[in-house]
Amino acid sequence: MFGDKLKEARKAMKLNQVELGNRLGVGNTTISNWEKGIAKPDIDTLEKICSTLTVSPNYFFKKLDSLAMTLKEQDLLKKYRELSSTGREMVDMVLDKEYERFANSNKAGVTLFPQAELSAAHERTDITITDDMREFDDDIMDGDDF
Repeated sequence: MFGDKLKEARKAMKLNQVELGNRLGVGNTTISNWEKGIAKPDIDTLEKICSTLTVSPNYFFKKLDSLAMTLKEQDLLKKYRELSSTGREMVDMVLDKEYERFANSNKAGVTLFPQAELSAAHERTDITITDDMREFDDDIMDGDDF
């Protein structure tokens, strides 16, 4: 949907609706209406939007193939293209190894969890944890070395 893509691109540029409206010469309610799908900009305004948000007009239209990229993917590709051949080799090596690990994990029936669901530490389950032990953990966190 155009409105969702507009909002994503606006936020990627760290602009609020008022700021984008000012750059385009329209009110923030116009931006809001575009993002909600109530209205759509004309072709000339779309050109200004693309220039302001540094996206291609194709970004706003349906994905035509499986290789359509998100803004984050476009940013990564831009950075990759600016690397030296040595830098590209390093990225390729890491990507190949990570993809291999992921593919092998899926073949083994391992469930992979999104990063947001993981916690840094859990309480031990093989022993009984006392309140005194928990208090000591808090003292460690307050230490100068932490």
